[in-house]
Amino acid sequence: MMKNTVLITGANSFIAKHIIPLLEGKYNLKFLTRNPKLENEYLWDVANEMMDENALDDVDYIIHLAGAKLNDGTPLTDEQKK
Repeated sequence: MMKNTVLITGANSFIAKHIIPLLEGKYNLKFLTRNPKLENEYLWDVANEMMDENALDDVDYIIHLAGAKLNDGTPLTDEQKK
């Protein structure tokens, strides 16, 4: 039986660090990242509106965890709240 493939954004986030070990071995994992280094990592450059479309090949599920870091201890600005 073929494993389903999960694409994860924000793979270096606190939540991802807990989810990835639960999925490893059960699913094929792919990651969108600003600095791809591994075979299963794909470029995602939000600022320049670029994404490696190969990241979506054979993907069954997407777990979107990317976003602004909110727990760095600094107060949220009005812009961050948007």
